[in-house]
Amino acid sequence: MWFSKSEFEEHGTSYVQRKCP
Repeated sequence: MWFSKSEFEEHGTSYVQRKCP
């Protein structure tokens, strides 16, 4: 699942770093 760009800009980076360190 994914989210819109606005949500990604808010807390997407931390979510991606947890999946791909």
